Amino acid sequence: MISTPYDAWIMQEDGRLSERIVNEYHRLNLSNPPRLSWVSTVDKALSALDHKPYDLVIVMARTADREAYASAERIKKKNSAQLVALLIHRELPKEDVHPTWEIPSVVDQTFVWSGNTDILLAMIKTAEDFMNIDRDTTIAGIRVIILVED
Repeated sequence: MISTPYDAWIMQEDGRLSERIVNEYHRLNLSNPPRLSWVSTVDKALSALDHKPYDLVIVMARTADREAYASAERIKKKNSAQLVALLIHRELPKEDVHPTWEIPSVVDQTFVWSGNTDILLAMIKTAEDFMNIDRDTTIAGIRVIILVED
């Protein structure tokens, strides 16, 4: 996760995020809960990605600023297959989305942070589903529900 130190602290301390993730995975009888790593800059994130693979990179933005999208773009340039999610503090009105940011090409998913750490569990589960969908549907015969929101 790339965020300010304050946002990282709020998620970890106020929400007891690590405990909640471990408890959720144990409740589902899953043995390997994910671990979260935090960095404060995209340069540190790129360095961490050089040393070990990560399943998901979360870029936290206070607003729809260019820096968040530029960070996502730098990560995708390094590895186009890397899952990148954007976590923002409010929904983006259409007029706030600048056409040159090309959101679909640099951000795989966008989530809105409302102060509830359940959103991070949802982000993790969404990334897991994305990574496992081919195997789950082909080998295990898991069905897929498609929701089209108009």
